[in-house]
Amino acid sequence: MSAVTEPMTHTDERAPLTVTARGVHVAYDGHEVLRGIDLTARPGRVVAVTGPSGAGKTTLLWVLAGLVRPDEGSVHVGDAPATDRDTTSGAGVVLIPQDNALASVL
Repeated sequence: MSAVTEPMTHTDERAPLTVTARGVHVAYDGHEVLRGIDLTARPGRVVAVTGPSGAGKTTLLWVLAGLVRPDEGSVHVGDAPATDRDTTSGAGVVLIPQDNALASVL
């Protein structure tokens, strides 16, 4: 799995915050999915997470969005720990599904 960042224009009225993951480990039923992930997503940058099926991309996004708690490590939005979905969404961290069916023409 790899991550690539690109510049992006920020249009939200809130001050943008950095999302930081340090030493994140996640396992499901004893199967290690993420091991020692470090990631920093800075304001004004786009982060692309790539890798083969089963590499843990979705799990990483869920951890960053506060939907899954890491077994080890931490995630912060700004200076605040990202402990749950309310914390992250309140800080402006959202996930947009790839196949969200919002527009039938897409």
